[in-house]
Amino acid sequence: MVIKVYLGIWAAFALTVLGAVATGNLTGEFGVIAGMFAFGLIFMGMLSVIPLTLAPKPHEAHAVVPVDKKVVRTQQIQIAEQRKDFAKIPNGFNGTAIPRSL
Repeated sequence: MVIKVYLGIWAAFALTVLGAVATGNLTGEFGVIAGMFAFGLIFMGMLSVIPLTLAPKPHEAHAVVPVDKKVVRTQQIQIAEQRKDFAKIPNGFNGTAIPRSL
């Protein structure tokens, strides 16, 4: 939609410039104003394309997979036990702060 509007503005601008050329009104002042307008159109075109290229694509719906609660609970227990084993560092931190002298 944005690109159609952008192309429509370019078409109207081109018709205006062609009309000025056909009627002999293409003066230096008109050329400067038309040039600034063309620069603005180019900049507007760059800004109108950015949201279209960077917008995330819509996500597809995923199928619902049934989960066995016993398996999940067993995995949670295994992970908790692994964490306990990991926290047991010989002569180390072991979950309590050890004050040291400076």
